[in-house]
Amino acid sequence: MGPILTFPKLIWGRPSPTRTLEKVCVEWADFIYKNRNRSANFSHQYDVVIGPIADDGVAYLLNLYEEGLRTLEELAKELEYKDLNNQFCFLTDRAISLLHRVK
Repeated sequence: MGPILTFPKLIWGRPSPTRTLEKVCVEWADFIYKNRNRSANFSHQYDVVIGPIADDGVAYLLNLYEEGLRTLEELAKELEYKDLNNQFCFLTDRAISLLHRVK
């Protein structure tokens, strides 16, 4: 097992923007697609993004969406049935600096 880290609760409110995507849904699929699509020129203001992990199976389905073989709604529906763990993505130096190693 890797290190155990803590993150102060104050980060969840202001002043550090956090985006939480609770489950696989159209909003999550759209966010993941835009983040992975280099031609989308997508940016956001979040220090931390929390949500289901987009693994290799997700990448395959994102490709089907990109090729026009799935709608965003179909993509989200297919991904609902995948057993995805959650991840915390710390995107800024500020967010990373607030992590504290416990063990």
